Amino acid sequence: MHDESCPLIKIKVSSRDPPYMTPLIKYLCRKRNKNIKKGHEYEIQERLNNLIRKNQTRSIRQENRKYETGSKKWWDIVHKITGRKCGSQNVSSILSPTAINQHFKEINTDPAYSIPQRIPIPPGTHVPALEVHTVQRFLARQKRTAPGQDGLPHWMWRDFSHLLALVITKLFNRSLQEQFVPCHWKLANVTPIPKETPLTNCNQLRPISLTNIIIRLN
Repeated sequence: MHDESCPLIKIKVSSRDPPYMTPLIKYLCRKRNKNIKKGHEYEIQERLNNLIRKNQTRSIRQENRKYETGSKKWWDIVHKITGRKCGSQNVSSILSPTAINQHFKEINTDPAYSIPQRIPIPPGTHVPALEVHTVQRFLARQKRTAPGQDGLPHWMWRDFSHLLALVITKLFNRSLQEQFVPCHWKLANVTPIPKETPLTNCNQLRPISLTNIIIRLN
């Protein structure tokens, strides 16, 4: 009796279907089209429209939730598809850290490089300077990000921007006047990221540098 009263209906679902398309909507569309061919008035059109609107709204909300989670969710999907983080094996267990450091040193060192000479600034020349409120605004808008080699977290720069802005502004302006960037600001944590798998040599590694947060603001 159940099979006769509620017969099983087979509906083909394709990956090319729009997000709002469901088996029920496909069935109602097929039934509506049959009624149109017979010249009958179709009362299911209103129900069909309501279902499509609800599904479209649900799809938009799901997409918004994806964006709210930030870029980490998207990168997790990329790593899963590419297989970059499919295993827990470290790069250092495959290649020697000394060999990796030597390789990065060779590809990032120019033997012909020479330190540029500072250009003398004539007296009375206007040197651009940053305002305290500008630096504080940048510090207060600091987003969640990993710290550099100094280990100072992003929330410290953001939450104490009103206390740090004056000191940081003086350091930035002094750096502009002296035409010199402190060496400690240039330090970075370099992470070797495999460009392809399986990993066999250092040429397959891409160096990702993570500098200190203060130099990212400069």
